Amino acid sequence: MQEEAKIEKINITRLLYTALRHLKHTWFLGVLLTILFAALGALYQWRSYSPQYKVHASFVVNAASSETVTSTYTNKETAKQLNETFPYILTSGALSKIVASDLGYDTLPVRVNAEALGDINLFRIVVTGSEPQLCMDALNSIIANYPEVAKYILGTTTLDLVNMSKLPDKPFNTLNVKSGAKKYGVMGLLLYLAILVFRSLLSRTVNSKEMLSRYISVPILGTIPQIGSGKKKRRSPIQIAKGAVSGQYREAMETLRVRILARIQHRNWKSIYVTSSMAGEGKTTMATNLAVLMANHGKSVMLMDADLRYPSVSRTLGLDREKHAPGMNEYLLGTASFEEVLTKSGIPNLLVIPGGPAIDRVGDQFSNGRYQQLISLMKEKVDLVIVDTPPCAMMDDAAMAAECLDGGLLVVRKDYASIDAVIAGSELMGKTNAPLFACAMNFADTRVL
Repeated sequence: MQEEAKIEKINITRLLYTALRHLKHTWFLGVLLTILFAALGALYQWRSYSPQYKVHASFVVNAASSETVTSTYTNKETAKQLNETFPYILTSGALSKIVASDLGYDTLPVRVNAEALGDINLFRIVVTGSEPQLCMDALNSIIANYPEVAKYILGTTTLDLVNMSKLPDKPFNTLNVKSGAKKYGVMGLLLYLAILVFRSLLSRTVNSKEMLSRYISVPILGTIPQIGSGKKKRRSPIQIAKGAVSGQYREAMETLRVRILARIQHRNWKSIYVTSSMAGEGKTTMATNLAVLMANHGKSVMLMDADLRYPSVSRTLGLDREKHAPGMNEYLLGTASFEEVLTKSGIPNLLVIPGGPAIDRVGDQFSNGRYQQLISLMKEKVDLVIVDTPPCAMMDDAAMAAECLDGGLLVVRKDYASIDAVIAGSELMGKTNAPLFACAMNFADTRVL
């Protein structure tokens, strides 16, 4: 029982954490829904508003049977009988038809209520409607016609007026747009919170190293913190060579470099690729920083951008290239030579082949033989070839680019990538000649190495 309670507590904590994370990214939706519903509530309140007027009168009802017994209000038997029958008579169909006819309507156009005031034959009639004069006319008609209808039940009766309200000049209900806006605004906010909770319950994003290890079989070599402080968004990634990273980030990347290097040297590998299941997980920044660190430690490195649909290695490194300068795509198509696409990074020991202008469709660029020849050539000239591939769960470009390489590193961004996409991507790469050999969790809050 204690273990079950512990599991439930963890799940609730996780749900709250996920909900707060979604709140951070979707709070504007809550504001939008609240404002939209408040506006709708105000409009509904305004459109549906109908001014209502109320008139009333108090009476002493005297039945003929009680006249010889009392002239005041002390005959309890008569009062009891009147209390039970007066409201019924007042709202009966017969009286309603007579009053409606007097007013010139087929049905009664007002609402009539009657109530006894205590245990005596003192009563109050309240008439409510949309027109003040109509309410007053209906009240006068009731006073005039009640005895005629009541004589069939109580015998002869009289209505002695105690007090009567004046003709109202203002409706008793006022237009309150703010009330409608507030009510519907709360409904909009509650709808957003319900969406937030529902989304959190269905969320299957990778939230920890332990969760990731349950679903994929490759070792997790490290968790990498956010590259910057997170207080200021950057338009482009910052690579380690520029020094605009925290010491914690550099230490985590150095540890990852050492662990990757140990594995590829043990296998005598000369080429690896870096991929992710989805776009936006930081694979290009990871590939670039690994290449820079490898070069800084004396390894000759060739960094290639094989993400032809969204090339970003050049931007990440901050290379000064012309907008339409040829790159990997042009080389693979045979429209540019190796010398034209080979670029010096400005970092000792690091050469780069950028992706070139982005394209929408990838054809036979990875299967016409030029890519395989390039990889074979680079393996002879440098210590390590690092290839930045497209996301592997979205299309098969990554699998085609990996076929002639040795192995791959999967980058998984915490609280971003769905576990289903991670599984699909890792399974796809597992069918290639260069399956994944390691994984790294990116954008982790803390390092767990």
